[in-house]
Amino acid sequence: NLKKYQETVIFYESPHRIIDTLNDMLEVLGNRNCSISREITKKFEEIYRGTLKDIINQFPDTSIEDLTQMIERYKEYDCWLESPFVSEEIFTNLEDFLIDFELLNDYVPYKDLVNNFYNE
Repeated sequence: NLKKYQETVIFYESPHRIIDTLNDMLEVLGNRNCSISREITKKFEEIYRGTLKDIINQFPDTSIEDLTQMIERYKEYDCWLESPFVSEEIFTNLEDFLIDFELLNDYVPYKDLVNNFYNE
């Protein structure tokens, strides 16, 4: 029974199932402290720490309407990719989009983030 288990437990879960898994864990284990990490050892590593309820609240549900609006905005800003190659122009358009919607604070140099090695 995991509820009685006091040692650290590690789970691997896909991003599209994380909310369901966290809710299941809350139901089974109670509101325990936990940590969620993604992109470990990479430039954009993210770590969320807190109780299960706190972390679940950091991942709000996204409706189909919200996703549709977001996709339309990507197209409007011409940052929708037809291929995996990311040109500097497309990258700048995407940064403009992210800055306009307050999802990015400042521009990042293209060469620091984009690697088109596999597309050449």
